[in-house]
Amino acid sequence: MSVPETTDDAAGSDAPSEPRSRFQKLISNSWIVVGIPALFGLIELSWTFQPTNDALCYLSIARSIAEGGPAANLGSQRLFYNPGYPLVIAPCFLTSEFPFLLISLVHWGLFVGFLHQTFRWAKRMLPDLAGPVTLLVGSSVMLKIGWQHFLSEIAFMFVLMALVNVVATARRQRGAGDIWIWAVAVTLAAALVLIRPAGAICVAGIAFAVAYFDGLRPMLRRNRNSGNVSEGDTRRARLWGPVAASFCLVLAAVGAELGVMAYERSQPGEVRKSYAEYLIDTVTSPGRFATAVADGITWRSQEIWQMLIPGLFKADNDPSQWWGFPLLCFYLVWAFCLSQGWWSLARRGDVFAWTLPPYLALHLIWPFDGGGRFMLPMIGLLAACWARSDILWLLIPRYRVPVLVGCAVLHLAIGFGHWIARDVPQRIELTQSMQELERLMDQIEHPSDDQTLLVSRGLPWREVIQLQYLLDRPVLTAEEVVNTREDKLVFAALPVERDPPIGKTVLARTDRYVVYAESKDSPPPSLPDK
Repeated sequence: MSVPETTDDAAGSDAPSEPRSRFQKLISNSWIVVGIPALFGLIELSWTFQPTNDALCYLSIARSIAEGGPAANLGSQRLFYNPGYPLVIAPCFLTSEFPFLLISLVHWGLFVGFLHQTFRWAKRMLPDLAGPVTLLVGSSVMLKIGWQHFLSEIAFMFVLMALVNVVATARRQRGAGDIWIWAVAVTLAAALVLIRPAGAICVAGIAFAVAYFDGLRPMLRRNRNSGNVSEGDTRRARLWGPVAASFCLVLAAVGAELGVMAYERSQPGEVRKSYAEYLIDTVTSPGRFATAVADGITWRSQEIWQMLIPGLFKADNDPSQWWGFPLLCFYLVWAFCLSQGWWSLARRGDVFAWTLPPYLALHLIWPFDGGGRFMLPMIGLLAACWARSDILWLLIPRYRVPVLVGCAVLHLAIGFGHWIARDVPQRIELTQSMQELERLMDQIEHPSDDQTLLVSRGLPWREVIQLQYLLDRPVLTAEEVVNTREDKLVFAALPVERDPPIGKTVLARTDRYVVYAESKDSPPPSLPDK
């Protein structure tokens, strides 16, 4: 049915010298290149919730699923997020109201699975460089930050790499057995989209590679003037087999996303823009489109640098500074050099390589900065592009492996130091604030959602998110309460160092926080909202 992917040796790499042969053998061992990052990840597991708005919503959806009721996002059945990732972590809420360590273990398992799948792919496409590439990917500080937060990236990355490898296996199979492998691939394609809508773009790239490299291109290379009818039938069969497989992949992805959209529209609650509507608004507005592309080029080019180069995971490029434009030019030159490595993989029909063009195009016009998250699913491919780019290794072709391994070691050292110096103290602080807020909520009777609102007046944003997690409903700002027309009782929470306005009834107090009751019709207190 197909032409299997080739596995030629890494281009441009010289044969290792004898003194380095033992090192080469060691660094090619999957247990080592997967086990070392996995061990560091296990040591650095988070026992608390790293507050972000997206993580809060995912946890809320997962908790509602575990409770057996309709899926809800902070009390609203309009989820806005695809339900795939919440379904993965929902069983954790069957054990505890705060299953953060268990969710971290699930993330760690997905991380290890992702590294294993990355090594399998790299071993097929870059046999001599699979170990260094996998070690570099697993050691990246940006990836560590990404998978330790309760976000959908690591589940998406694991399913994506599993899909890439299953499709590669199906392309090599011949006979009736390949139908079942393609069935697994179709299932993974649907699962990928259920986790993140961007999965549909990746599936489209995979489908193109299968249809073109396994069907259309081999047919075009054959003799079209052959008069043998049976040979013509064989050619058509070899064409339509890959095309049919590609169609099934795309159909599964589109069907999964349409199903999510239909479910979302059928639910009661406030209607919010979908991802597609955000994109349509951006593309149809020339000014907004130009701004989005300019921002996208800046964000995505620096994210590639941040993921791969040790110590630069927080090196944001500010275009307003004098060094902003020169640094952007440097990033673009770096990206151009990586494109040479990408082409060496893409021309061989690698399905993972062909996910990059549509995925990158989508996130060049996506009008949001994900703080490095959006390009994480491509980290394995980008690391391989760096390893395969002859331009970048023109002067030191014999030192690819030592440089890649050296960068991985630096990533591990920097990440471990960052964990000790910042992550551990921050997690202790977050644990203390969560416990304090829990005691605060225990002091007041929890009224139903349709009777009350809770407003934050000066609470730090992390603690506002923690408060929303405890209540499983939104905590509004002072402005949102003023603009709310519903006749509801308003509770206000503020730091303990700020005294409540005169005449307000204090409902609860801890060492850090105060909650008091205020009437919605009364003027807001003269406290700055931060």
